[in-house]
Amino acid sequence: MPADIQHRSIEKAIASFAQAYEALENLQALEARKDAREALLPQRGDQKTGLIGEYWAIRYARAIFKDATVIFAGHSQKGWDLKVVGPRTSTRYIQIKTVSDFGEGKLSPICSPSKKKEADGKPDMADYWDELWLLRLDRQFQPIVLWRLKPEHVAFNGASCLKGKTVRRHPDERSTGSTCFKWDEAKSVTANFTGKGGK
Repeated sequence: MPADIQHRSIEKAIASFAQAYEALENLQALEARKDAREALLPQRGDQKTGLIGEYWAIRYARAIFKDATVIFAGHSQKGWDLKVVGPRTSTRYIQIKTVSDFGEGKLSPICSPSKKKEADGKPDMADYWDELWLLRLDRQFQPIVLWRLKPEHVAFNGASCLKGKTVRRHPDERSTGSTCFKWDEAKSVTANFTGKGGK
């Protein structure tokens, strides 16, 4: 199947999911008004947002790293989501965190990147990443902004993991978003996740 047809299929599914997600959010809001013993749905949540974020991220990564191979991590991999292997550059590991405008903008935990050594001396990449990509999607699950941060752009302040941090930040709104991220030093991408635009 040609790539453009595959992209259309995936993006059509995302659009359908966005409609279904909004319908479920509305039903969850109605159910939340009920007594807890009668509620038929759990509290609001962002179950598939990460999957959609990784789709947009790999499209962008494959467009900007044209001479490299970009692959997803396996299910057991916790520290990184994309691996970029190029003929003229060192291997790069990217962790992706995604929020949508359906949620509150809070990120799942981000652990400090560290290379641990296994007994045989090979690197254990479980907690390692070279770049942290924070992706915010709108209510149609389309990208609003992707922030590209390096480890030095994230202040862990002695903590091994950051929890409950928010990516509710717009590139032109300097007072928003969690202060542990050095927003002004990070690169932001606000357009064309196929790699033909952005800033």
